Amino acid sequence: MTIETAENAHPVETSARRNVPSGIAVFENAAWKARKTGKPLPIEMGEAPRVLLFATGWATDERLFAPWVRSLEALNYPAALVVLSNPLAGISADAFLEAERSDAPDSLFRPDWPLFEHLPPVLDALRRDVPDARWTLAGWSFGVRFVLDLWRAREKVFGDALMDPDTFERLVFAAGSLTPVGRTGIPEAVAKLTLSTLSVESLGTFFVRVTEDRGAWADVVANPDFPGFAPDELPDVPKAAEELRAFAGLRDPLSELAREGATFPGEIRVVIPKRDRIVPVAAQERSAEALRQACLAAGRAEPRILRTDEPHGTFEGLTAAVFDAAFGAVECRAP
Repeated sequence: MTIETAENAHPVETSARRNVPSGIAVFENAAWKARKTGKPLPIEMGEAPRVLLFATGWATDERLFAPWVRSLEALNYPAALVVLSNPLAGISADAFLEAERSDAPDSLFRPDWPLFEHLPPVLDALRRDVPDARWTLAGWSFGVRFVLDLWRAREKVFGDALMDPDTFERLVFAAGSLTPVGRTGIPEAVAKLTLSTLSVESLGTFFVRVTEDRGAWADVVANPDFPGFAPDELPDVPKAAEELRAFAGLRDPLSELAREGATFPGEIRVVIPKRDRIVPVAAQERSAEALRQACLAAGRAEPRILRTDEPHGTFEGLTAAVFDAAFGAVECRAP
């Protein structure tokens, strides 16, 4: 599958051509493909090559962020985007919760699970393609914990890349908490009520609250640049229910998770939308403070905490918080 843009005749390669598992979407711009095949770049590179590894929020996938692919192609240096959208990746919530009862730390990444098996080869291929690329890891909403658990499993996920700490440029936590459900996340009563009343209609109401009905995802979904997405396509309610049950089962202490986050070698950013109606702002602040304290204890720079006048998530707000953090502002945007 390729996406042609009006501004650039070069196609952007997607996961359909890379043959990667469901829940892992890979996009590469023309400069990246030229670099990995040894072809000369058409113009002088203005920046070092970069990769954004992004864990999206609950009940969403890469199709909501397809306009980022157009922006990726506008960059004059090698750039790649990896979107993770299915933390269970074929594992049922029941299997997840059963494993959680073991003595092992709670994590979305376990050695015998499909995602843990499938993701490292995808990332290895990108590192072989462009070894000097700088990586930004980012998570939005529940994706905050998703990307943290990815970093907790870093030896398996990133392998030899850990030998060069300069590889990891930035870690971004946007509109979420290290503990997705509980005192420092979404209240348990809210999670239980959401699960018990989950339907196509309630998911629609959820997304209205996510965006405050401005910068609505519906406006983005109607964009013809979305690959294989029908505007009237219904949400996958069973998949959303399984994800919510799994995230609600995570119980590791906040202080322990913060210490793990503080081991990241690059810059750490925390983005807190002050009008968030999904993850309580107070919970996000407690999570950010725990991370700040952990960074101080580790003798490293404190996280950069950015408070925005945004709801939980709009396309424009997440572009500024996540995409631009990795690649800088790009003029090519969704109409």
